Amino acid sequence: MPHNDLILVQAGGRGTQASNTILGLQASDGHQRWQIAVPNTALLRSGLDRFYTIVAENSTGKLSPVPTTISAYSFNNGQRQWTIQDQVVSSEFADETFYQVRGTTLGEIVARSGADGHLLWSGQSNHTYTSLTIDNGTIYALTQKGEVVALSERDGTLRWIYASGDAQVSLSVQAHLPYLRGFVFGQERGGKLAGTLMALDPDGKGPLWQVAVGDEAFGPFGASSLEAVITFFETGPCP
Repeated sequence: MPHNDLILVQAGGRGTQASNTILGLQASDGHQRWQIAVPNTALLRSGLDRFYTIVAENSTGKLSPVPTTISAYSFNNGQRQWTIQDQVVSSEFADETFYQVRGTTLGEIVARSGADGHLLWSGQSNHTYTSLTIDNGTIYALTQKGEVVALSERDGTLRWIYASGDAQVSLSVQAHLPYLRGFVFGQERGGKLAGTLMALDPDGKGPLWQVAVGDEAFGPFGASSLEAVITFFETGPCP
């Protein structure tokens, strides 16, 4: 049975010691085909031929790698196919590949195959990366100094660097908004949205535009808050 007839449901609560359960249900009639137990902190990702869980140990609150486990499971029967463990600070999944920030100085980005977890490539730099996101064949990595480093998803080749000049900048990619292709920046000041929103050209030609969005309290400011702001901005001005 093809996995496009399968619904994955993660059941359970966060913030508890109990494990969560992932159920494999047939989309046609809701019949349960299998179930597996996973840690309550597991993030679920779906690929073409298998699905994955990402489990990171609790962070110390400092910018440092934490033990992270990625496991792959069969859509057909829920059986685990492979597991890898590493010390990382950020993990993203795109195009059947995992991308991770790792290393003692957080200057390394690695790519791992979703098929079996083996290392595809590793790229070292003198940057300290804090997060990364993937869009349209490009890795956008944010550094501790507020720089955006664009790398090739295929082999990690450097494409361009943009220095925002603000170490508190947040990075998000909103590919579903055509005129906002690339990244969108917001600045954080004491939990408040601090004035500007900037879109960058994904080809490295610099800012596309910058707008003032006010200074009302929106914190904590992060990717989810940024999405809400962008969606609101697209919908129309404040009444």
